[in-house]
Amino acid sequence: MEGPMTEGAVLTLESVTVTAGAAYEYGLAEVSFSLAAGECILIRLESGMHNWALGDLAQGLAAPEAGRVLFEGRDWLSLSPDEAAAARARIGRVYERSLWISNLDVDENIRLGSRHHTNRPEEEIEAEAIRLARMFGLEDLPRARPARVRSRDLRTADWIRALLGERALLLLERPMREAYAERGALLATAARAAREKGAAVIWLQGPGDPDILKTLEPDRVYAVAGERLSPVERM
Repeated sequence: MEGPMTEGAVLTLESVTVTAGAAYEYGLAEVSFSLAAGECILIRLESGMHNWALGDLAQGLAAPEAGRVLFEGRDWLSLSPDEAAAARARIGRVYERSLWISNLDVDENIRLGSRHHTNRPEEEIEAEAIRLARMFGLEDLPRARPARVRSRDLRTADWIRALLGERALLLLERPMREAYAERGALLATAARAAREKGAAVIWLQGPGDPDILKTLEPDRVYAVAGERLSPVERM
C-alpha cells in the first residue's frame, strides 16, 4: 500500500516490512504512509489479530527488516539512545493489553513518564491527570496497585497516561478493549482535542470494538489485508 509522503510529517513509514514470527504474530509487507501534525488514521484490524508490529515500529522500539520509519523526519535507527528516549517522551500510547509496573500504584504509573522526561512541577502533572480522569468519568486517579483496580478502570487509566502531557503522536491500540463502551465517545473527543493541539493519531479498531468513526472523524481509514493496508472508501 502506498500512501502520501508529507514533508515535515510526524510519522512516516517507507516501504516497511517486518516478518511475523516469535516477536510479532502479525507483520507488515511494504507498508507506506505518512501522518502530519493534527492528522488521524483509523486502522481496522482483522478478526483475531493480536500483537501487531506497527506500534513498536512507530515508537522506535523495533527495527524494520526493510524500509524506514521516521519520527518527525528522523529515522529511528539514526538516533542516539538519549535522543530516542526524548522522542518517545512525546508519544502517548495505549497498548492493546495493559502494561503496568506492578509495584507502583496506578496513579504513580500514570505520572511516571512526565516526572522522568519533563521538568513540569509535580502538582501540575497531578492536576492534569485528575482533570483527564474526571473527563473520563472517574472521580480521582486509581490510587492502588494495578492488580487491585478493575480492568475497565485500568483501561481508562491507560487513556489518561497516553494523553498526559504534550504529545506529537498518539498510538491508540484497540483502546476500547475491556473499556466502558459508553466512554468511547469521550476518548474520541479527547483525541480530536489533541489533534487540534498538533498531535497525530493512529487508532486501531478490532472487529468487536465499538465503532467510533463518526465521533473520531479520521482523515483516512485503512483495513488490514494480510500484511498490507488497504484504503477504505467512506460514504
